[in-house]
Amino acid sequence: MKIASMSSFMMSSPVRHCVFAMKSIKDRKRLEKLARNKIEERGLKGLSEADKDRMAKDMLYMYRRYGYSFDEYMGHHFYRKKMAERRTYVADWEHYGFADKMNDPKNDKIFDNKFLTYQKFQPFYKREVLLVDSEDDRPAFEDFTGRSGAYVVKPVKAAMGDGFRIVEEGENVTFEELMESYGGSFLLEELIVQDPELAKLHPQSVNTLRIPTIRFDDETIVFYPRLRIGQHGVRVDNAGAGGLVCNIDLESGRILSASDKAGNVAEKHPDTGEQIIGMTIPRWDEAVAMVKELAEVVPSSRYISWDLALTKDGWVMVEGNRRGQFGWQYSQQKGGRAEIEGYLKRLKKQSR
Repeated sequence: MKIASMSSFMMSSPVRHCVFAMKSIKDRKRLEKLARNKIEERGLKGLSEADKDRMAKDMLYMYRRYGYSFDEYMGHHFYRKKMAERRTYVADWEHYGFADKMNDPKNDKIFDNKFLTYQKFQPFYKREVLLVDSEDDRPAFEDFTGRSGAYVVKPVKAAMGDGFRIVEEGENVTFEELMESYGGSFLLEELIVQDPELAKLHPQSVNTLRIPTIRFDDETIVFYPRLRIGQHGVRVDNAGAGGLVCNIDLESGRILSASDKAGNVAEKHPDTGEQIIGMTIPRWDEAVAMVKELAEVVPSSRYISWDLALTKDGWVMVEGNRRGQFGWQYSQQKGGRAEIEGYLKRLKKQSR
């Protein structure tokens, strides 16, 4: 499959539509099959074979015309929505352009390099992070691993949990092994031990808050906070790894809804049976106060999505994402295009 000018789409300013081209009939057949598979995976009831054919063609049209992936189509429940409502959603590829317009590019390296992020926001991490990128770091590596028990290994630059690894206490992992696996550069990080109230939802993952902020000259807006919860024993909690995304009421910290990226709704956790809907996030006001404080550290990066984890001693920063996905569109079942465009107009007026 060939995607026409994909890099220019992702890096350009937001646009209303695009064409994702297919170079052959073979490509079309393959995509139609993938679309049918997504329909079957979703388990929608009462659909005839003709209904499924029509839906698959509609999915393919939304992909080719506007760039909505099949996961987005299902997760946003486009099969229930007319075109006007569908186009209120920002497609995942489009969000890069929106985010880039809100942030000063000179700060990109701070958020793209996890060690630079740690150095800039160290007081909010409340744990040790070590950069290993040469043979000279072997003594520090041996000291860290010798006294840490279980610890985390991460690539210096990655997203969506790629390369995330927990080394369990007693597990023998050598310097050479990690240098080879991570291409000669990686981070060691003290393991976050999360508060039992959030751990009980899915103990295998650290279940984190994702709270976006937009910093204006006169205020910082906190909007559409979510809790991410892992599933099926997976160590990471993000939606791309199959996790649940929970919509949180900003004022109270109460969870209002929960679903995965495919649009499957959950009132209780499918694995643990713990009640999700109606749960109030512990120490919620402290989390909101922390992200507002974080937004002031690099003020010219106007839009950042902050990931926080709760420990027995309070909230800690996990990372900041300058291109955080607009995942609230899934949990809210609401398109964010008009709202984000409104924020962009307000920022543009301030910069004059």
